[in-house]
Amino acid sequence: MTAGALDVCLVPILMKKGRPGNQLQVISPLELTATLEKMIFEILPTIGIRRSVVERSVLQREPVILNSEYGSVRAKKITMPDGSDRTEPEFSELDRIAREQKTSLQKIKRRIVV
Repeated sequence: MTAGALDVCLVPILMKKGRPGNQLQVISPLELTATLEKMIFEILPTIGIRRSVVERSVLQREPVILNSEYGSVRAKKITMPDGSDRTEPEFSELDRIAREQKTSLQKIKRRIVV
């Protein structure tokens, strides 16, 4: 992620002959493909990478600060396709507050987003 990938995940899979394995999935801008592939080949024992180009739809968003009983909380104001808005607190903020309050993220989110 620090090299510019938009998202990275590791998926447990069954490989040929029923062997367990992991599939590394990296989503990145096209211009970083070569750099990220080089890193993967240097770090991992893999000898091959499969690549696909996919399209991505992204909703318009802008950073906002929500005032809550827990103080200021960073969030995103997201514009939906119909023009309506929804606000989503940043996960790291919900996680931090939930840990401080010793409760669940869902409970904190319900109290912050009205």
